[in-house]
Amino acid sequence: MDVNNTHNVMKLEGIRNWNVWKFQTTVLLRGQGWLDIVEGQTVKPKDATARVAWESADAKAQTLLVTRMTEDVMIHLISCTTSAEMWRKLLSVYEQKSETSIHILQQRFFQYKYESGIDMSVFLSKIQEMQNQLKQMGEEVSEKFTITKVLMCLPDEYKHFVSAWESAPDDKQTFDNLMSRLLIEEERVKEKTKEVQELSSAFVAKRNVKCFKCGKPGHFQTECRSNKDSEKKINDNKCYYCGIYDNNVVHGNLHKQTARPETNINIRYAIAACNRNGL
Repeated sequence: MDVNNTHNVMKLEGIRNWNVWKFQTTVLLRGQGWLDIVEGQTVKPKDATARVAWESADAKAQTLLVTRMTEDVMIHLISCTTSAEMWRKLLSVYEQKSETSIHILQQRFFQYKYESGIDMSVFLSKIQEMQNQLKQMGEEVSEKFTITKVLMCLPDEYKHFVSAWESAPDDKQTFDNLMSRLLIEEERVKEKTKEVQELSSAFVAKRNVKCFKCGKPGHFQTECRSNKDSEKKINDNKCYYCGIYDNNVVHGNLHKQTARPETNINIRYAIAACNRNGL
């Protein structure tokens, strides 16, 4: 790797990517033979010739360091005169903070939950963001652990999805596959929720309806029970013998006198009696 090529290299931005940057930079310094100087194990020699070589190597190490950090980070090193001083300063600023930040971020990752109402894509992006942050800090979270984290955060509406996912083959249980399937499932859940809300709204609306026939709330005129009561009343006035609708007392007494319902013959007499009397 060309250490003088600063294009497309990772720059130290602060505590967020300190661990990864430190690892990469240590490898580069070791490859160039400058790590002992930067870590302070090889100090400036008294011999003039050796001192010139040391100062040249130290200057190159300083160049490697400052060209791989942002201006905000570089401010901490302005008073440093050697690469060893720069390195010690960076360690004092970020090393202890890194351990604390990792602990805080891990807690945040474990405690993060799905909040009702937010888009599934937002939830998954937040999980990925924290996963990548931990990775940059040297604390990589495995894909399987991340998948478990996501599944544990899902609300009850996704319990059937979780069961189906657990039954899927191992080679299909990837985070990318989980994301795509969850986004599809989200649309189904939204559609089902919409249907439930529409039914609930229809029920509330019907409860406020007032029947035009009986004047009572909660039903339409076509559903009114008084319709059935009227029909029953009409049927009650229907003559058992002749089928004529008549609640006339004379009509009823006539049948009592001429027939009983035990025989078809009596029924015929009753009908004939109705006809003779013009009933």
